[in-house]
Amino acid sequence: MTSSGGEKELFSLRTSGAALLHVNIDLFEKRFLAQAPLNATLDALAFNLPDSYLHPSVQNQIAIMVYSALNSPTPPSARYALKLLQAYSKLVESTNSFVEDDDFMMTLAQTIAACKNLTTGDPDLLCYECYKSPNPSLLPSSAPLAIRIAPFHNDVGLRCWEAGYFLAEFFLHFPDLIKNKRVLEFGAGVGLTGLVCAGSPLLNCPSVHMTDYTPETIANMKHNVLINAEWLGEVKKDNVTVGYLDWTELAGEKSVDAVSFLKKAEVLIAADCVYDRDYIPHLVAATRKMLEEGEGKVAIFATTFRNEKTFELFISSLQSYSINYEELNVPEGGLGEKYEIFDRFYIQQRSEIRIHKFTL
Repeated sequence: MTSSGGEKELFSLRTSGAALLHVNIDLFEKRFLAQAPLNATLDALAFNLPDSYLHPSVQNQIAIMVYSALNSPTPPSARYALKLLQAYSKLVESTNSFVEDDDFMMTLAQTIAACKNLTTGDPDLLCYECYKSPNPSLLPSSAPLAIRIAPFHNDVGLRCWEAGYFLAEFFLHFPDLIKNKRVLEFGAGVGLTGLVCAGSPLLNCPSVHMTDYTPETIANMKHNVLINAEWLGEVKKDNVTVGYLDWTELAGEKSVDAVSFLKKAEVLIAADCVYDRDYIPHLVAATRKMLEEGEGKVAIFATTFRNEKTFELFISSLQSYSINYEELNVPEGGLGEKYEIFDRFYIQQRSEIRIHKFTL
């Protein structure tokens, strides 16, 4: 696939006063690689520059972008890519125009072929969300952060959740909470938050041990650590470890390694772990055990506020275990564009997530 024609045409547009077109393409790519909702990804093309999506050079750029992503080691969902290409084509056709670029049509045909044998809602379908660093002082820019997910699996640990993204962003905004500290993570899921803690040059956590309890989640988390070796860098790739931990059996044989890390950790983190009322007392008991292991230990949780009674049970459990809690305030107006790195807040908003600090 060649792109010289499209690139020349795009360059001509930029130098004739349409420099914002490049911004539109970048925003489109950011949302595409994160597999944002289709309408949000398409809206990026018209951001600050209406009708830019009609130009053949844009069609060519989209074709190259989708083709490259689908043929990379960390591809997005082919079905998502197909729906996006089809939605874009309909958008162009709605203006009485048509898709003119040959590369676009070839990419569309190849993506249709790739989806031919896929089953809708297949729980074993694996794909990646990828995030490029907007600022190398916050996140490494050597490669995108790639997170493998199983979007249709019934194991909640195989998907990304908004609280995990937000906790990572929150730490980047308030680095002193976690900077240069040894970290243990409960319910780490796909591992995104822990990877940011270890990989960020700003946070520079020397040890991050991420835990969960289902075999599928642990295997996927290990994969995400391995696939991000380049992103972490030669020195930091060995600072991230993955292990088993079930809050209901801290004394169990399987949890020996996690309990060892629990004693060494200075900060315990968790994102979106307060959702099942049956497990909340066990979560709080495990948190208490970590805090008891030495002076100065703290826990920082990000909780998506979905159900008031569930949250009330969490608070009452904290009180029953004599754990002090403090809500950490988000600045008025949010964290700011510099720190809002993960473009994934389309169902739960950042404003619906609460950050708490726990101590004894």
